[in-house]
Amino acid sequence: MGTKLSPASRYWSKLVEYFTNVHKPCLFIDIISLIICANYEEPNNMMHFALEGTFNDNVDNLFSAWHEPKKLINWFNLNDLVIGQIMSDFRVGGKFRFHLYDVAGASHILMGEYMDIQPNTRLQFSWQWVGEPHLSEVEVLFDDVDEQTTNIQLTHSGFDDEEDKILHHEAWLGCLDRLVLASR
Repeated sequence: MGTKLSPASRYWSKLVEYFTNVHKPCLFIDIISLIICANYEEPNNMMHFALEGTFNDNVDNLFSAWHEPKKLINWFNLNDLVIGQIMSDFRVGGKFRFHLYDVAGASHILMGEYMDIQPNTRLQFSWQWVGEPHLSEVEVLFDDVDEQTTNIQLTHSGFDDEEDKILHHEAWLGCLDRLVLASR
C-alpha cells in the first residue's frame, strides 16, 4: 500500500509534474515568474489562494483579455473544460455567464457579477457554478511595470473546502499559462 500524501504534498507534487511534463522549455521561461503564494485562512474558516505573474505584454492587452469574448475564448479554459459560449455585460453590477463543455460533452455553466472594474488596474467579480450553492470571489490586480511588462495578481477567495480550493488553483494556473500565449 502506498504512502498517503498530505494535501500540501499532493499539491507540490502536481505543481512539479505540471511544470516539468506539460510545458515546453520556451513556454516555461515565459511563465517562470509565476509565483505561488501561501494559502491563507479567512474568517469563518474560509480559504483563498493568490497567484502572481509577470507578463511580457502591455496592461491594455492583458486587461482586455479578461473581458473581451474574442480574447477570453483563447485562454479561459478550466482544466478540461472549453468555452462554448460567453455572455457578458461588462460593467459594475453586470453579469457574466460562460457555457463550458468537458471532453465527454457535458455542459457546465459558470456565472458571476462584476463587483468592481477599474480599467487597467483592478477587476473583482463573484464566481459560481450553476447547480452549486458555493459562491466565491475573484480579484485581479494589474500593475504596468513598463510599456511591455505587466504584473498580474489574482486572488480567489471564499472556499470552504480544501479540495475545491486546490481544483480552482490548478485551473487558474492553466488559465494564466494560456494567457501568456493569448495576450500576444
